[in-house]
Amino acid sequence: MVFLGEKAMNNIHIFENIPDPRAEKNPNKLYTVAQIVFQTIAAVTSGCEHWTEVEDFGEDKREWIGKYVEVGETMPSHDTLSDFFKRLKGDVFRGIFIEWTRGICQLTDGEVVAIDGKTMRRSHQRSVGKEAIHLISAWASSNKIVLAQQAVDSKSNEITAIPALLRLLELKGALVSIDALGCQHEIAKQIVDAGADYLLAVKGNQGQLLEGVQDCFKLQQVTSTKTTVEKQHGRIETRTCCLITKPTEILEIEKWTQLTSVIRIHSKREILAAGKTTEETRYYICSKTLSASEALDSIRSHWSIENNLHWVLDVAFREDESRMSSGDSDQNFALIRKIVVNLLAMDKSVKMSVQRKRLKAARNDIFRERLLRI
Repeated sequence: MVFLGEKAMNNIHIFENIPDPRAEKNPNKLYTVAQIVFQTIAAVTSGCEHWTEVEDFGEDKREWIGKYVEVGETMPSHDTLSDFFKRLKGDVFRGIFIEWTRGICQLTDGEVVAIDGKTMRRSHQRSVGKEAIHLISAWASSNKIVLAQQAVDSKSNEITAIPALLRLLELKGALVSIDALGCQHEIAKQIVDAGADYLLAVKGNQGQLLEGVQDCFKLQQVTSTKTTVEKQHGRIETRTCCLITKPTEILEIEKWTQLTSVIRIHSKREILAAGKTTEETRYYICSKTLSASEALDSIRSHWSIENNLHWVLDVAFREDESRMSSGDSDQNFALIRKIVVNLLAMDKSVKMSVQRKRLKAARNDIFRERLLRI
């Protein structure tokens, strides 16, 4: 991924273009969209997790906020903030988010774009029959940037949400990696039609395909092999990647658009203190001709969405503890967190954890301005 110029990155105010979701004749519209949105993004950047904390941030930083947006004699309450984002349609907010990400960066040729889902576990509202929301994210692995998110319909699953997410993205030249649930004929074709390549995990949900891939490694000569050994945190992990180009043992291979190679990764993990060893074998199909070394790197890049996005959202942003559930407030606040994840990733001025950067932003107005690029 290439970050665009400094001028292009100074556009956090694009989010102030969100259409006002409040009733036009509402006499209680004391605060502008610009103030509500700017205050919320700045507050979450500074470590706030709940509407009450965003309200407190506004009270404490009223003078500072007034440097960038118009403020009145009072600041919005947590009820006002919550009501605004409850009414705001998630797809509207998402559209502006995607416009912003296109303005700050562009994918480089071959960059791994990982697609994966995460459930916000406490976002349910069972009294009205609302289940916890499940969000699919597109993640540019090289620079740890969220490109887009898509909510999964409560009556559907990821198989229908992934194509909707892919339609939102400019994928030309990318290598799109998806776990086994996304290993579908239509999804593979959609990725290739978008000018990208796919790297799809193969498991039992595609039994015939899995058998064919396994047969390739029994009956065909391996084209390329790469083994890596890592020792850290009291364990030794050995990964061996074998790759075959031009597979011949897959039935109805023509259904998988431009399938050019199959991949097998055998992982062996030794826990030194416990004297315990575990082994696992995983399989993949790919439309791009790679070496075993490149395939291993690409597959490991996919899992950065778990380590650098989902884990960060749970631990640093405490997303799984969030009880927001009214209207679209759950997916909208999730998108605000991802705005902040991107802002933190773009800042290279200091080497700090996400949590330390947010704490520093809470204390230091200049550092907060640097993160927000204002």
